[in-house]
Amino acid sequence: MTSGVPPVVSGFESAETFTNTININSILRRILPMLGLQVFVGWVLFGMLLNAAGLPVPWLFGLVVAAVVAAVVYSMKKKQLASTIPSATLTISPTGMVLTERYSRLELPWDRVRGLGEADLMDPLNLAVGPVATILVALGTALWKRPQQALMGASTVTLSPDAPAMLRAQVRQNFEAWESDPRTGQPEGGIHLSNYDQDWRQSRIGAWIRAYRPDVLV
Repeated sequence: MTSGVPPVVSGFESAETFTNTININSILRRILPMLGLQVFVGWVLFGMLLNAAGLPVPWLFGLVVAAVVAAVVYSMKKKQLASTIPSATLTISPTGMVLTERYSRLELPWDRVRGLGEADLMDPLNLAVGPVATILVALGTALWKRPQQALMGASTVTLSPDAPAMLRAQVRQNFEAWESDPRTGQPEGGIHLSNYDQDWRQSRIGAWIRAYRPDVLV
């Protein structure tokens, strides 16, 4: 592992920027099976609660409430993806990698790269509107998530001044849940390199890593 800023490698002196190639619809399709199960589980839970409260046609109302919760989860995820993925870019330079999205910036210097690991998109914001709703959101998140290989390390996340309040709360919740790097104490974030090139190991992205952190790919 290197220490401090590594010397500039010939052929890799100038920063290069890569755009996000992920199709939002492909991610949303992964959510649909989860929503079906979430509606079913929510129907049972809400139906039991409404039945215990003595309300008329509790199972019908339970189904409606479960469907509304599922629709909210889907809408939140769709809105998040639509506002971040199309505008996301990955800039690689002699100092490290910088992942820039619409409202955020994640910096991962070469000397803080730990290696390759598994990471996923941020969890939805937990609004803590009630135990049942919280369970449903957690269940839905666990079902749709699919960890991917990422470049991991002690990263710094910066939000732009115009970032929405809900996004700030979401980032804060996820940031606090990330594991800390044992050397720096900073939260350990990840960058999905395949989002910018499916064959990143053989592309220019892989060449950058071999130039500045060859130990990562050994």
